[in-house]
Amino acid sequence: QAALSAAVRDGGSHLGISVASTCDQAAKVLQEQAQRADLRVNHVLRLSKDQHLLTDQLHNFVIRKLGYGGILILLLNTGELNTVSNDMSATFILRKNRLHLVIATLDANQGKYHALDIQKLQKNLPGSLLVQPHAPQVPGFKNYFADVLTRENSTLLSPLKQAYLEDLTHCSTQALPMSSELHCSAVTAADLMPILSGSQATATVKAVSSLAAAFRLVQIEKCSRGEHCLQAIGENLHA
Repeated sequence: QAALSAAVRDGGSHLGISVASTCDQAAKVLQEQAQRADLRVNHVLRLSKDQHLLTDQLHNFVIRKLGYGGILILLLNTGELNTVSNDMSATFILRKNRLHLVIATLDANQGKYHALDIQKLQKNLPGSLLVQPHAPQVPGFKNYFADVLTRENSTLLSPLKQAYLEDLTHCSTQALPMSSELHCSAVTAADLMPILSGSQATATVKAVSSLAAAFRLVQIEKCSRGEHCLQAIGENLHA
C-alpha cells in the first residue's frame, strides 16, 4: 500500500506502473492491491536472485519495456538493492530514462552487514522514493511505542489503546489495590520492552501501517478531485 501510494503521488493513476521484483509473492500482492485501486500495471519483471544477472535483467527491462518517464516499483531486499545502487550501468539507464522510481525493501534493515546504503542510493538514484517496512527493530521504535501505550491521555483512540495494552500484558483496569492482579496503570514502558520485540507487536505495527497507507492512497486518489475526504475514506473502507 505504501509503495502504491508513492507511485500514485508520482502520477501512477495516469501513467500506470511497472513492477520488478525478486519475490513472486510480493509482486503478486502488489498487483492485487493495484487492481483494487484501479491502477494499471503495465509490465512485471521477475528478477533473478543472482546478483550478476539481476542488474543485467533490470537494464534490459528498462530499455525494452519501460521507455522514457515511466513509473517503476522495485521490490527488493536490502542486499539486492545495494547491488543495484552500486551498479553504474543500471543506475545510469534508470537516470537517463528519467524513470520515477519507487523502491520498497522486503526485509528489515538489520545489522551492519545487511544495512541499506542509503547515502549511495541517494547519490546514484536521486529523486527515487524509498519505502521501508516498519519493525520494532528500528532504533527508538520500541521506546516510542511503549511510551504511547503507557502515556495517560484522553483521545478517541484511548479505548483501543487500553484494550491492546490489556491484551499484551494481561493487566486489568478493575484490579483492586491489594489484589494479585496487575492494574494497567502500574504497567511501565520498561515492562513492555520485551513484549514489543515479539511477533504480535510486529503484526500490529504492520497492520496499522497498511491502514495508514490505505487512507493516504484514498486521499491522493479521491480527495484531490474535490470529493469529500471523510466520505471517500468511509466508502473505501466499506468496500
